[in-house]
Amino acid sequence: MQGSEAASGADIIRLKIFHCVSRWAYNMYYVGCLLLVWGLYDEGAEVFAILVEHNLLGEAMATMTEAFLNFMMLSICFVDVIFAGLVKLRLFNGYMSDDVVLTRFCLLHGYAQDLNRQFTEGASQMKKQMSMEVGSHFNCR
Repeated sequence: MQGSEAASGADIIRLKIFHCVSRWAYNMYYVGCLLLVWGLYDEGAEVFAILVEHNLLGEAMATMTEAFLNFMMLSICFVDVIFAGLVKLRLFNGYMSDDVVLTRFCLLHGYAQDLNRQFTEGASQMKKQMSMEVGSHFNCR
């Protein structure tokens, strides 16, 4: 009985120490946050004045805008090249034709009519070729 009471007493002391240390750690965290905010307030005005005075902020925004526009232009051109390749190589008629996103992009870019025309021409050509092969097999017998 006394062993369990001693163990619970030691646990109580550990909990009190833990709460004391954690309270001290939280207080130090808040003091650090306050010092950080005070430093930003104290030095921030000078940094902002330097950025505006030498027009660094405007140049940085212009550079970011130009980079974004270049990225968009490259992605648009890349999408056009990919769809032109898919249509010309006839890859879209096979295993990729059930992809919903590619089908909608082809409809948006106007490739749907071209795809349908090429597919029907290929199907009729294959049908003629098959009928010629079947006819030649019957004539040989």
